[in-house]
Amino acid sequence: MTSPAPNAIFTQAELSNSHWYMGHLMSILVDGGDTGGAYTFTTNIQRKGFEPPPHIHSKEHELFYHFDGEFEYSGGKDKFHAKAGSTVFLPKDVAHQFQILSDQSRMIILLTPSGFDQFFLAHSRPAEHLDTPPDPSEPVNIPQMIQMATEFGCSFLQPGQVPADVAMPGGALKPVHQAAGAGEKLKVVGMEMTVKINGDDSGGAFTFVEVVLPPGTGAPFHSLGLRDEAIYVLEGELTVRAGDETRTVSSHKLAYMPRGVPFGYFNNGLSNVKMLLLITPGHFEEFFREIASAVAPTPGQIGEISAKHGVTILGPPPIT
Repeated sequence: MTSPAPNAIFTQAELSNSHWYMGHLMSILVDGGDTGGAYTFTTNIQRKGFEPPPHIHSKEHELFYHFDGEFEYSGGKDKFHAKAGSTVFLPKDVAHQFQILSDQSRMIILLTPSGFDQFFLAHSRPAEHLDTPPDPSEPVNIPQMIQMATEFGCSFLQPGQVPADVAMPGGALKPVHQAAGAGEKLKVVGMEMTVKINGDDSGGAFTFVEVVLPPGTGAPFHSLGLRDEAIYVLEGELTVRAGDETRTVSSHKLAYMPRGVPFGYFNNGLSNVKMLLLITPGHFEEFFREIASAVAPTPGQIGEISAKHGVTILGPPPIT
C-alpha cells in the first residue's frame, strides 16, 4: 500500500465523482489513492432487478450501510434482512449475493482494501445526474465481464448454486448483520456510540461506529498516530477542524483525516448530530471501551488512556 493523502479531504457525492454502473449510481467519495490503498468509500443508489449473481471476492471485504430500502442478503449459510440503519459486513472468501426487495436502496458501500472499484469503473459511464439512474444503455458483455472479474479476484458461482452450497474456507471471517439500533453501546464523554463492526469482526481491517453527538459535545484536537479516520454525517451539522482548516460538515458529507493530520470535532448546534466513524486499522473500539468504563474521567485520565492507544491530545475541540 502507498501512503494516504497528506491532507484532510472534505467531500460529498457530486457529478465529478459519480458513475452509472449497470443500472446503479455509484459516487466514489475517497478511493485507494486517497487512503493509501486501505479502502474505497462509496455512496450508492442500488436498483431492484440489477443485482449481481452469487459471487466470491478473494481480495476485499465489503461493508453495506443502508439509508433506506430493503435487502435480503445471503452470506455463506447466513441470511439477513436489511432495512434503513442496517449494517452488513460480507468478508472476503465467503460466497454471497443479495436481492433488493424495494424498488431501490440508498446506501454506503465500503471496499477494503481498495481496488475492486476499478472493475466497477471499467463497466461504468459518467453520471449525468444524481437521481435514480437509467437502465444500462448497452447489453452487458457477460464473457468479458466474467474474465475481468476473475482478474480482480472475483469469481461467480456455477448456475444453480447458492452461497449456502459453497463451504467457507477455514479461518474465513463470518458475515455480520447489525440491524438499526443494534450493536455494542458505549457512552464516551457525552457521545452515544454503537459499535457496528469491531476489529475482531473485520479481521483488524477497521472499526465502524454509529455516533449520536448531543449539542455541546465533541472530540478534542488530537492525533490518531498510525490510524486514519473518516466521518460521515447522517444528520445535523458538525464542526471539524483538520490541521489548520475548519469546516462545517453537514448531512451526507464526508471528512477523511489520514494519519498524521490532527483533527477534532464539535457539535456547535442546537440539535443532535448523527454520524458514522470509520477508523483504520481496526480495534479502536478498545479505546472507546476504556474511556466509557471510566467514571467521570478527569482530563489526566483521558490523557493516560489516550496515550496507551496511540492518541495524542493536542488542544480543545473546535468550539465556535
